[in-house]
Amino acid sequence: MLRVFRSCAAMPGRALCTDADAAAAAALELFLKNISRPKMGQAKAKQSAGQRAVDLTKQLNKLKGLTVEELTLMSSAELKRRGLPTQERKRIISFGHKLRTGWEHDGLVREKHAWKGWRAPQHDLRPPSESRGTQSPAE
Repeated sequence: MLRVFRSCAAMPGRALCTDADAAAAAALELFLKNISRPKMGQAKAKQSAGQRAVDLTKQLNKLKGLTVEELTLMSSAELKRRGLPTQERKRIISFGHKLRTGWEHDGLVREKHAWKGWRAPQHDLRPPSESRGTQSPAE
């Protein structure tokens, strides 16, 4: 039976893949850190689930062997099979969608509120001009 390996970590004889694996793991850890959320205010008994801290870097061992691109394309069912709790799955899917649609993190390292550094994509709203290859309206 043919077996497909997703990463070089599964193939110990491939020494050349270690740098690529380390870079992919570092990018995944940075993505998870950037979407983690600190505790939001003083939690009450009935509201604690929505205000608790969500540290997604703790789930890194369940996501071993994935890249950021593969993680953003995973479905909730696939993440559930890996053992991720519901709140973490929802947050990964939400920010994965943002990443795929062009949102970017500003790159600033924040101890608290790292998730606030996401910027919306810039859209070109200028009217078409002759310099971009379109014709002006007929006179």
